[in-house]
Amino acid sequence: MRIRLQMLNAVPSALWTAACLTPVYLFCAHLVPPSLTACFAVCGTVAMVLPRATLARFALSRTRATYESLRVHLVIRVTQDANWLRHLARAPEPRVRRDQEALRNIIRDTWTRERFHVGLFLFCILCSTVALLQLQMAWFLALMLINTVYNVYPMWLQQYLRLRITRCQTRLPR
Repeated sequence: MRIRLQMLNAVPSALWTAACLTPVYLFCAHLVPPSLTACFAVCGTVAMVLPRATLARFALSRTRATYESLRVHLVIRVTQDANWLRHLARAPEPRVRRDQEALRNIIRDTWTRERFHVGLFLFCILCSTVALLQLQMAWFLALMLINTVYNVYPMWLQQYLRLRITRCQTRLPR
């Protein structure tokens, strides 16, 4: 069951990645010099190793209400770890661990996922800038839309999850 669930969990990630990064790849392959694409990749990679304190400064909000008004909580329905994937895998309901160690692990995972999307966000912003400078408005708009769907909302989702988990942590004994 667990292997089947892990395989199913990879499907939304693969589909979102293919749908969103294929146009980015095509734009870079045809309209961005390879040396500039490499430079953008380095910038994105550096962004992926930013410390937590730096990332935390760029959080959208410190309240769940802001994220909920932007419907960030709905993103989990179309990404990995969605409830419908567990149902499809016929996996039993997860045993929910609510101890401090489990919550710390989840928070660690949210930072990792946010870093990934921050790096790709920066890469896509740089590509969008090239499109704008080249007056490729259709590409510019497409890249900005892709960046919002594939990077901005997932970054906000990780921030939102940390707010929810932190609330749980304060209720548990240390």
